Formats: sequence, structure tokens, C-alpha cells
Amino acid sequence: MKRNRIILPVLLLAFFIIIPIVTAETNFTPSETWKYPGVPEHYIPPEYFKDAKPATPISESEMITIIISGQTFEQFTGGAQSVILVVPVSYLDFLVNFTNSSSSPTWHYEKNLAQGEPVAMIRMPGTMYDRMLSMSDGKNLELPVSAYVRQYNNLTDLHTQINPESMNVKAAPVSDNPGTRPSPTVPMTTLTTPPRTQPVPLPDAVVIVAILCTIFVAAIRKDRP
Repeated sequence: MKRNRIILPVLLLAFFIIIPIVTAETNFTPSETWKYPGVPEHYIPPEYFKDAKPATPISESEMITIIISGQTFEQFTGGAQSVILVVPVSYLDFLVNFTNSSSSPTWHYEKNLAQGEPVAMIRMPGTMYDRMLSMSDGKNLELPVSAYVRQYNNLTDLHTQINPESMNVKAAPVSDNPGTRPSPTVPMTTLTTPPRTQPVPLPDAVVIVAILCTIFVAAIRKDRP
């Protein structure tokens, strides 16, 4: 009984001293140079966006739009619920399987599309299309449906929402010099990385634990008959 009266206060003392120290180890103290008190470490300062400008929109002449029938879409996806469109590269021969008009040369319509049948629109920048073709296995072009495909009830429904004839699309001149191609405006800004905060040093907790262990052992030995 006497031993229990000694051990219990020692354990309670250890509990009330060690727990606050361990908890404090997870609380970080901002360094003296941190000028945004009360905000997270990965906070992006307002000056990062000071000189930012919207990117230059891609013109319609730099886009590529492919319209296929709903039947072809299901054939290339394996079902309406599929998330990947797998188009044979050989099918993407625009001279053989597609048609377009002089007013919208970047819009390629699958031949023999009926006005009332469902259609699917594949749309992306032309440079991205060329890159994806070059990265394919030479057999199939695989595209996530959610990112590159939109489905419509028919051509009338599609043209109600996006009409190529009203865009005045003109074919862009092809240049072999990459330096002459327009590129989006990228703001020249420098992101100032906030200094890392300093955690509460651990050695103090280690010293206190060592002292309490010594007291605990001494109390047990003293209590022995």
C-alpha cells in the first residue's frame, strides 16, 4: 500500500509534465522573418499574383475538332459508360473518312452523318493532337472521354451550342520555324518561399523524462524492505 502511495503521485507528475511537452512538439513557432502571422506555412503571398496576366486564348485556327456519330463513339468506347475513347489512328485520315468546309477547315465531320442521329465532338488544341499521335503506339489514339469528348443529341443540338460558321475560322499558315509560333503569355513572377518554422526543441523533454525515471526508481528502491 505504501508503495502505491509513492508510485501514483510520481505517475501523475509525469503525466502532467510530459503530455504538454509532447503536444508542444507538434506546434510550430514562426521564425522571426515570417511576415504573415496566423497563416499556414504554404500560404501564397499576394505579390505573387501582382503582375499576373491572363494567358492568351488559343485561336480557333489552332484548335482541331472531330465530329463522329454516336454509333462510332460507342464502337470506339465499347459502350456508352466507358471513360476511354480508343480511336484507331488509321481512322483519323481526314481525307478519307471525314469532310469539312472552307469556312471551318479545322472542323472535321465524319462522312455520311445524318442530321437526326447523336454525335460526339472531340476537341483539343492542334499541337496537343499532334503530340498525342506521336506518343501513341501507332495503332490507337486513347483519349479520356471526360476531358476531350462532348456528346450531343444531333448536329443541330451541337451547332446551337457551338457554331463553327460564326467563328470565321481561317486556316493558320504553317511554319517550320517553332520560334514564329505564338505562345501563351506567362507572367514573369517569383514565388517567395516562406521560411520554414522552427519546432520546439526536444532535449528538454528528454531531460525531464530522465529525471522522473530516476526519481521513480529511487522511490521503489527506498520502499523495498
